[in-house]
Amino acid sequence: MTRRARSRTFTTAIRFAPNDAAAYFNRGVAYYMLGGHIADAEADLRKATELDPRDAYAALWRDLAERRNNMPSHLPEIAKQLDRTAWPAPVISEFLGESNLAQTLAAAHDNDPKASRARTCEANFYSGEFALLKKNRQEALRLLRLAASDCPRGFIEAPAATEELIVQR
Repeated sequence: MTRRARSRTFTTAIRFAPNDAAAYFNRGVAYYMLGGHIADAEADLRKATELDPRDAYAALWRDLAERRNNMPSHLPEIAKQLDRTAWPAPVISEFLGESNLAQTLAAAHDNDPKASRARTCEANFYSGEFALLKKNRQEALRLLRLAASDCPRGFIEAPAATEELIVQR
């Protein structure tokens, strides 16, 4: 299924369940990955965070969409409602300027190899996107390549990283 088809599927889901944060989140991510739909992505991700203010992933994607859309970041306010002791809190901290990439990657390590791989995938993807926003293209591409190649199947960050690498060519 194409990303455009997915966004239409989520639109149908929203019609039937207009208060479903996950549907707004998923459509927002689909819009983000489509490229020229950043304003639509930002609107959906804003709605997702309003419906579920404790969803750290919706907060991260909203922040990416807002910054891409040259809007002010709302992450400092949203972060007050998030669990800052659980993953992906280190990524949130990096976005807020409270930590750096090395600290995020160190925090991704877990004694469970599966969890460690998942967190490292996410750390690479979100840090890569963040590097793009900071105009550090070389570092962004390095991190996005890692995410595209190392993310577990089924993680949205893998196709998102692949799409970003295509756009950045």
